Amino acid sequence: MSKVALVQIGNTQLYVEKDKIYSIPKVNLEVGKKIDINQVLMIKDGDSVVYGRPYIENCIVTVEIISHDKDDKIVSRVYKAKSRYRRTRGFRKRLTKFKVVDIRY
Repeated sequence: MSKVALVQIGNTQLYVEKDKIYSIPKVNLEVGKKIDINQVLMIKDGDSVVYGRPYIENCIVTVEIISHDKDDKIVSRVYKAKSRYRRTRGFRKRLTKFKVVDIRY
């Protein structure tokens, strides 16, 4: 089993594994840029688990920003009976996709 790390990126915490692609709410970073994340809360390698207080020292997760996309559209509708009032709104959440390149501990 490979290493799994719990990282904090902005206001989002998620479990990451090497060579997998993840989506988070938009972060203003350049596409194609590699970033080192040192805010690692937990790391699991096989049966051993290490917890940080709050972060683990000397643990770095390297990620590569792949793209900035939009999520699927969420449609909300308002209808009021007997007044002929109808309203439809759409919203698409902005996302940042990244790939985990390396987990060093």
